[in-house]
Amino acid sequence: MNGASNWSNNLKNLVYKFFDAIGESRLGRHFLVKSSELFQNSLGAGNHDDDGARTGENRLIGATCSVLQYVTALDVGANNGSWTLELRVRCPESVVFAVEPGSQALGTIRSRVEGDTNVHVLPYALGSSDSTAQLWGTDSNLQASLLPQVLSRTTRTESVDELPAESIQVRTIESLVAEAKKVSNLISERPINVVKVDIEGLEFEVLKNLSKWDGFTSIQVIQFELHMHAIAQGHLIGDFRKLFGSDFTCFRLAPRALISLDELGESLANYYGFSNWVAVRSHLAADFATAYKNQSGQRQRPYAWRR
Repeated sequence: MNGASNWSNNLKNLVYKFFDAIGESRLGRHFLVKSSELFQNSLGAGNHDDDGARTGENRLIGATCSVLQYVTALDVGANNGSWTLELRVRCPESVVFAVEPGSQALGTIRSRVEGDTNVHVLPYALGSSDSTAQLWGTDSNLQASLLPQVLSRTTRTESVDELPAESIQVRTIESLVAEAKKVSNLISERPINVVKVDIEGLEFEVLKNLSKWDGFTSIQVIQFELHMHAIAQGHLIGDFRKLFGSDFTCFRLAPRALISLDELGESLANYYGFSNWVAVRSHLAADFATAYKNQSGQRQRPYAWRR
């Protein structure tokens, strides 16, 4: 067994060195991006599925409900409510503060959670100051960002001026929590302990601000997207690891199991855009990884993903 294990480790190291070597050139990076697109279905590299099965998001939500004593979640970039709704079905006692600034997405999520007293929709973006900003989005608003270049690339729009945009309200985490306390007394009894961030390229900036918040010590699970446009801005997976520190263990979501960042390696991890990650408090990491494997990857919520 030791011989087989050594052979496997040697092969893995050779693969990493190969990716490092060819990744130094623009042509090499182009090859890596194209190869990841070809194999992303089997690797769970994409983030565009309809039910969270391929990305592993459904398993992640189930593991979160299984491991934590309670779940008070902040869903940053809630969009049409897919993540929030799945959490509510899998964890009926959970409380969710769904943060979404886009008007079209707001209409959808509000209609979906109507009557659910454990979901509170906050019509803001999360930022470093209380202000206004332009939100750029597609016509359907299923994808929107404060970074117009993100949408111009992903929608293949030649000019930013062709993108629809709307003025939105931005709030700091302190202001958001103050708003949350106005609509729910439970947040005082059960502080926010789960955060999901999916905001098209600004994940690192938001998490950086969040890490400075006094309430960050209560957070046990952080799901975030490693967006290719975050990488384009110079934010690599290693930056997220440093941000969370040794108190957290980082895993990449795959369809059937979590892959630790230490096992995958930072070099390879950075070559897959639109990959989903979770940072778990290190004392929970082993139990969380086991719970993830034991969860169903199928959607539990009785809702269509789009309306």
